[in-house]
Formats: sequence, structure tokens, C-alpha cells
Amino acid sequence: SYNAHTLGCDALYMGVPMISLLRGFKNADTIGECEGERFADADLVEESTNENIISGKEHLGEHRLIATDKLASRVGASLLAAVGIANDLVFPNMDGYEKAMVRCVTDRKWFDDLRRRLNSLNDSSPLFDTRLWVENLEAAFGELASLKTTGLDVLPD
Repeated sequence: SYNAHTLGCDALYMGVPMISLLRGFKNADTIGECEGERFADADLVEESTNENIISGKEHLGEHRLIATDKLASRVGASLLAAVGIANDLVFPNMDGYEKAMVRCVTDRKWFDDLRRRLNSLNDSSPLFDTRLWVENLEAAFGELASLKTTGLDVLPD
């Protein structure tokens, strides 16, 4: 779910699970605390596959470097946390990430349960609470306006 902005929101709203890689992830309560972790950790390639051999991109014993230090690489994990299922679908390394992808295809019951949970969370998730979002935005605009009236130059003319 790298760079999963609008499409990620749409998928989750429709009950389509997505998987995200976030280096340093421990649980949904610590997503904002991953800043100090080593985002660019590498995963050791422990098995050779035909695709890797044909492409020549990876060899047994090499490390794959997939960084999650940019905003776009963390959006998916944040969306999953906001909807309430990060602990099920955010992984700190490629091994867990790849196993979850395979599980989505091979474990129909698990996948269907995820879809049901996602659909049931739509009404209670802060990610899809439009009323709260609008209230917060209006409050922020009000605060900016009140700061402007005190003489602080916080808004462009």
C-alpha cells in the first residue's frame, strides 16, 4: 500500500483489505513513534525463486532495501491504523508482508473475515467520520482567523 492515499481510502471503505510495510512497526498505538527506528532496514533474501533468477535482481544471501522513511511509504499504515486494523495488516519486514499477501490469496476465511471487519468498521472509524473531519477543519479555520485578528500574520493575503 505504498502511496495509498485516495485509492487506499476507497479500497478500505469498500471492504478491500490492503497490506502495508512499515519498518519499526510494533502495534497500531506506536505508528507515530516509528520515527526513530531504522526505516531503511534490509531483508535478507533466504530463498531463490525463478523470478529472481530470471530477473537477475536478487541473489541468495542478498539484502533487499525497501525504505519506509518517506510520507508516501507510511500512508497505508496510517490509514490502516485509522480504520482500526493495523495490527492485522501492517508488517515491520518483508517476510511478514509477503506471507500476508500469500495468506490473502490462500486463506479465504481469513480474507473474508477481514472484509467483514472492514465493512463493520466504516461507521465507527475516524477515517470515515466526515462530520468529525469537517468539525475539526472548521475549528482549525476558526483558530487561524482568530489568530489573524490578533495581528499575527498566519494566513496569506
